Amino acid sequence: MGTKIKFSTEARESLKRGVDQVANAVKESLGAEGRNVIIPAPNGGYMITKDGVSIARSIYPEDGFEAIGASLIKEAATRTNGEAGDGPQPLYSKVATPNGFVKIEDLEIGDVICGVNEDYQTVTGIFEKGEKEIYQVIFSDGRVVECSDNHLWSVVTSYGASKDITVKDMIKSDKVSYLKGEHISHNYYVPLTEAQFYKKELLIDPYFMGLLLGDGSLSGTGSVELSLGKDKEHVLDNLVLPEGVSFHKSWVDSKNYFRVKFVGVNSEYGSIMRYLLSEYNLLGVKSDTKFIPSDYLLSDIEDRKKLLKGLLDTDGYINNRNLFEFSSVSEQLKDGFQELCNSLSIPISTSKLIRKENSSYSDTPIYRILQRKGFKYGEQIVAIVPTGVYTDMMCIKVSGSDSLYITDNYIPTHNTTTATVIAQSIFEGGLSLIDKGSSSVEIKKGIDKASEDVVLKLKEMSEAVTSDNLKHVATISANGDEELGEMISKAFNKIGKHGTVLSTISDTSETYVEVREGTVLDRGYTSRVFRTDVQRDLCKLENPFVLLHRGKIEKGDKIVKLFDAVFQKPEGRLLIITDDIDPFVHSVIAQNIDSGAIRNKICVVSLPQILKIQLDLLNDLAVLTGATIVSAEKGTKIEASVLGKIKSCVVSEKDTVIVGDTNNLTELVKSIKDKIEITKNKFDKEELQERLSRITGGVATIYIGAKSDSELAEKSDRVEDSINATRSALEEGIVSGGGVALMNICNALKGNNSDKKPAFKDGYNLLLDSCLQPFLQILINAGMVNPYTDLKEGEGIDVKTGEKVMMLDYGIIDPTKVTRCAVENAASVASTFLTTEAVVYRNQ
Repeated sequence: MGTKIKFSTEARESLKRGVDQVANAVKESLGAEGRNVIIPAPNGGYMITKDGVSIARSIYPEDGFEAIGASLIKEAATRTNGEAGDGPQPLYSKVATPNGFVKIEDLEIGDVICGVNEDYQTVTGIFEKGEKEIYQVIFSDGRVVECSDNHLWSVVTSYGASKDITVKDMIKSDKVSYLKGEHISHNYYVPLTEAQFYKKELLIDPYFMGLLLGDGSLSGTGSVELSLGKDKEHVLDNLVLPEGVSFHKSWVDSKNYFRVKFVGVNSEYGSIMRYLLSEYNLLGVKSDTKFIPSDYLLSDIEDRKKLLKGLLDTDGYINNRNLFEFSSVSEQLKDGFQELCNSLSIPISTSKLIRKENSSYSDTPIYRILQRKGFKYGEQIVAIVPTGVYTDMMCIKVSGSDSLYITDNYIPTHNTTTATVIAQSIFEGGLSLIDKGSSSVEIKKGIDKASEDVVLKLKEMSEAVTSDNLKHVATISANGDEELGEMISKAFNKIGKHGTVLSTISDTSETYVEVREGTVLDRGYTSRVFRTDVQRDLCKLENPFVLLHRGKIEKGDKIVKLFDAVFQKPEGRLLIITDDIDPFVHSVIAQNIDSGAIRNKICVVSLPQILKIQLDLLNDLAVLTGATIVSAEKGTKIEASVLGKIKSCVVSEKDTVIVGDTNNLTELVKSIKDKIEITKNKFDKEELQERLSRITGGVATIYIGAKSDSELAEKSDRVEDSINATRSALEEGIVSGGGVALMNICNALKGNNSDKKPAFKDGYNLLLDSCLQPFLQILINAGMVNPYTDLKEGEGIDVKTGEKVMMLDYGIIDPTKVTRCAVENAASVASTFLTTEAVVYRNQ
């Protein structure tokens, strides 16, 4: 393996040849009259397509330098298309889910993972990316994330600007160290976030557990005790003890501390405290082997904060800078404390203190963890290290608009044709200017300013999408396939802006859409024993009664009497929605199902564990179903009079769709919408919108069928493009299509910045001229060479008829978001090319 290098003009010309190979092929497909292109199919053979992103991805020039140019312009196309989510990570990389971390290779479409700001995301796509080199992104507190060089990060610069940037772009920016071992000042920060896990059923209160791990004696032979200094006696006021446990406090004068013994005997378990500690494998651990049980590290934020307070109230203190310090002789407890702080987004630093040899107390090292003030914009990236090691990688696409989710070590991370054409034009014109002596740096500044101005104008002219023109967006993005366009637009119209549209492979050669309307819960059945459709792993109940239960259904509850009331008639069905259910009760239900007594008649679904979501959901379901919520707090009990009723429900392992009488929701929906309008707080508004989505949305799945693998691959690309474009239109609105919006904006901006340096003005006008190219290329593909300079604003050419038309009126439209991203990404990639002075190519 060796390297080759080219400089200056020779380097840029090699890159341009690679750019041209991709862009010239892609150009052929642009517009309604674009040509077909034959490309290699993913599974062997060839396929015919007009999808620009698929064409771009299929091109790999033989020359190494040209291949670099091709890969960078492909990045502009695929980033705008939004098809592949975040940049790849190794298969062993971990992703936070509400139940803990899982390997990225074990995720499936539909899985729920942790987003940022206590939000959840759904995995909507999984993409294998083959073997790639591992890059280590190293943070100032020592955390490391392994990923590929095109992994996308959401960062904040030292001057407070937010941006999305790949690893390779960070390296190019010279703001991050690239050499292994180097440590310099850097300018990129990753905002951190708290991870929101589902609440666990903890046997010992988290605060109490923190005290025991800090200064508790958990001996397997003696009693369970806590040692407290004289100034720590107040912690006993905050104790929440397990049922049946009490404590005795005494002052030990010789050791200057309070000894607190915890007692409580149960005939079944003996010492209750010893039994509870043994359940967590903590009974008998000594100071240097203490650890935090995983349930406590993976419970909700409130529990983790209580645990942290308990630890700090014993083995920690607040220093004169109002920051905590924590010490432990247990390496495992140190590791758990670090994870606890990372999950709560608390910046820390850790050191290991070696005691003097033959210390009078102990030779065991002490681990000290200090809370840091942290950086203003998050945790700083201090180095990016190419390891030279290659491994299989994959990436995921997630449902949220910010595409952020939590990866290794609690670090938040991520997830078109027009861009390709614009980027080629910028690069070509920019090279010509540089050859004439213009400064590439000033040209880039002009390009960047023009890009900002164009995007601002796009947002100003954007119009909200309506149900009438949504079909046009879907059809255009599906390369003119009216059948697919109608199917996808109907799916979005059916489930609304807040619903979810997914695509998957059909079991047949037919393409069809399945819409599940109703209230959607992101929790499924508690056991597969409830399935009524074994082949599809679903439980379907028609006209069931509904029991809404907050808390745990215990074996002492009168659930059997309820069954007698519900199942006395053959058509009786029951859906139970509850926090939790005693294993004994669950087994009784399973036995009755196995015996045939209530087979295909019952299903138990668990509630989301986030308290706020849980309470809102229960109250909303009570309105929808007419049920009374059963809870100990309200004093209501399980009986027939509290049951509600719905039309149907479909329950899978992952979610539940409930169809009730929507007339019941009219007032509730109006109330939530009114709150959304008047709410100023961003997070409160988003929470209300999610709540509205849960009760009024649904899930639509496009099942893609084809008669051959090549047709299936090509069709899948078009469906995914159309879904992305339609969703984008709903998010940011629409503008005149066919490149007309960009043409109008560029004509209006010509003449700006007349007082700037010549090279700056050249760069500015270059971006504007390049934004005209999509419109002109569409005309060329349709056999029209007249530039139509006399067009009015919003007017364009219907290439099927050759007539001038108002594009919006004729349904020739583009999503604002897609057009915006195309300009931004093309400008970014092309201006990077123009400021390149050397290209290094490595022979494999």
